[in-house]
Amino acid sequence: MEIVLTIKNWGKFQAAHRRNTYLWFKFYLNYFRHGKHLELGDNGTVLFLYLLCECADRRTNTIKINPVIAVAQLGWSKRTFDETKNLLISLGCISECSHVEPQVAQEASRELCLSSTRQNRIEKNRIEKNRINTV
Repeated sequence: MEIVLTIKNWGKFQAAHRRNTYLWFKFYLNYFRHGKHLELGDNGTVLFLYLLCECADRRTNTIKINPVIAVAQLGWSKRTFDETKNLLISLGCISECSHVEPQVAQEASRELCLSSTRQNRIEKNRIEKNRINTV
């Protein structure tokens, strides 16, 4: 059971890219000046930053995440995760999509294909290693 979440105002939270580095001043100023961080509390801030990092890793404002994995990574209960996610939605920081965006579906398909390719490569390497060891 995966959910699709979208970060609202994604562009203003992105770090400015300069040649070989990212400048996080843009994020810092926009995050702390938009005032919502005061309403988020500790759990809300942690979840929001977690979602921003996941989005930054995928370079898109819409991500498909598995709540079970997110709960395990955050060390929370499912209830805490759901309550915090709903708080972020009510404050307008994120939105939950009922449908999967084509880009997200395409990325999930690509990751599945890469996973399958890696498994095939691992299996071929194992067979080759066994063949070399028996000769």
